[in-house]
Amino acid sequence: MRAVLSDGDSRGGAGTVMDAPTAPSDLERLKPWERYDRRVLAGTVRLPAAAAEHLADLLGMALPDVEAALQRLARRGWAREEMVSTGREDVVRVWLPSQGVLAAYEAAGVQMEALPLATQRLQALLWDGTGALAAARIISRLARGARERGLTVAEACRLRQGVEGAAFAGAQGIVVLVGEDWCTPIFVLVDRQERPARQRQALARAWTRLLAEMPVMAGAMLLLVTPSYEEMDQWDMYLSASRGRRGVPAPPVYMATAGALSRPWEALWTRVEGRGTGRLYATLHRLGQAPLSLPLPFRQARAPALPPWTPPGSGERSPTMPPGAGRRRVLAALLRHPGSTAAEVAALADTTPEEAGRVLEAMEREGLAREVEGRWTATGEGERLGRRLLGIPIGAKRVFPAPSFLPHQLELRAFLARLAREVRAVGGRVAALREAPLTAREFAEDGRVRRLVPDASAAVVIGGRMVHLLLEWDRGTAGDGRWRQKLRGYVGYYRHLLRYGRPLYWPLLLVVAPDGTREEAIARAATEVMPGGMLPAVRTTNMLALESRGALGQVWREVGGERRGGLFAGLWPDGEAGDG
Repeated sequence: MRAVLSDGDSRGGAGTVMDAPTAPSDLERLKPWERYDRRVLAGTVRLPAAAAEHLADLLGMALPDVEAALQRLARRGWAREEMVSTGREDVVRVWLPSQGVLAAYEAAGVQMEALPLATQRLQALLWDGTGALAAARIISRLARGARERGLTVAEACRLRQGVEGAAFAGAQGIVVLVGEDWCTPIFVLVDRQERPARQRQALARAWTRLLAEMPVMAGAMLLLVTPSYEEMDQWDMYLSASRGRRGVPAPPVYMATAGALSRPWEALWTRVEGRGTGRLYATLHRLGQAPLSLPLPFRQARAPALPPWTPPGSGERSPTMPPGAGRRRVLAALLRHPGSTAAEVAALADTTPEEAGRVLEAMEREGLAREVEGRWTATGEGERLGRRLLGIPIGAKRVFPAPSFLPHQLELRAFLARLAREVRAVGGRVAALREAPLTAREFAEDGRVRRLVPDASAAVVIGGRMVHLLLEWDRGTAGDGRWRQKLRGYVGYYRHLLRYGRPLYWPLLLVVAPDGTREEAIARAATEVMPGGMLPAVRTTNMLALESRGALGQVWREVGGERRGGLFAGLWPDGEAGDG
């Protein structure tokens, strides 16, 4: 294995140059080789669809040097600039290697099948700007942070999902650190809110199968970044269940929330199965020797024989510019909360009512959304576009809730919109909002797998801490017996969260009743069913109080308490650090 990131030229020189075709006059004025050009070009092969700052972190170079090299590469036709968008940025400039030079890398022995460089995969990266940049950020920051700590980076690159060999299924990238007689392969996977539970289960089974077939991979690491602690708990359960069936070593999976994308070395990583939490440097694994099948694309590479220039546009087809940030957020809100009013869409998408109205009208003209009696849903074409933007396979099922216009659902959705608006008004951030049935979570109880489906769930960041909410909305139609049954399900779920002693997270259970009388009846049912230690997690209110004082107002009452208080009053358990 090479000791440092290589451009495929072990001699450190410029490599072989093919006979040049007649070049335009401006290319004739270029020097045959400029310092850093080959190195930066190899960086675009390793980390396609990355911004210049990511390439600088990846390669350990100054940003101005990388930017200058990229401009020279673009003039030669070796690299091209594309524009992507995210949920927060309308335009982010990213770089790709030109198709015309990829053949030279393949001929030089670079294992191109390990990299997401096929045209279709590159297009997917450009459309899913949020996911592409998140993976690029953590891969490049891992490389930069390793160098800052005196570690040697042997490889750092994206991976084609589904790459064969010694790799964790679904991993989006790998960073390999080496020492005198050890190496540490670190795989990364950035989870998404819409990832179906069955896909998480399938990946967990694939990881434990890898450990059964290649026990040495227990010495590698998989860093799993989740939207919230809620997904962490589900990943942990699936991995624990799969490992128990196979009897393999403890999976080397470490989890953190989204703050770890930019600061992976400073973040606190939690190992699955309650095996501790710590900083990355303190938890690094050590392998004596890397498996031969470890996906290292440049392991046997020679210097690529690059032409001095490639005609611009040769083999290239720029994609249509993906929608901007506002349109991305509006479409995501429609898919996650179908049947919302324009005002609710504005709150859920974190935009102004005026912008939401303009975007919705434009989407209606383009056949992406439709309005029925003041409520908006995405069309089939809109959902297909949304899947591309969110990185969701077309064939994935049940990733969005079905439209519902029942009073129960409309009231619930209005509450979620109000909650989002009020959280942002006090300087907080909404990490996730979900409606049933996408709130479903599984847990083990008495040797059986149980399923709990709250009406809604949320994860919000307040004061730098992440708070999780589970919501039950009562319209007075469920009797006391039904409520006792429902609350017993929550007792089982809270006990599941305590399976390692200290829980990964401890959500509040919010119950909204139609009036004060019904609220008191539900509170009595909770005291009859739930252990005393769980009751502080249950908070009740009624619709009259909510309408007058808001979701964050002095409307919530702990079960067994007399006074009402704010939603976040008295929270902040020690160590529940968020990613704010």
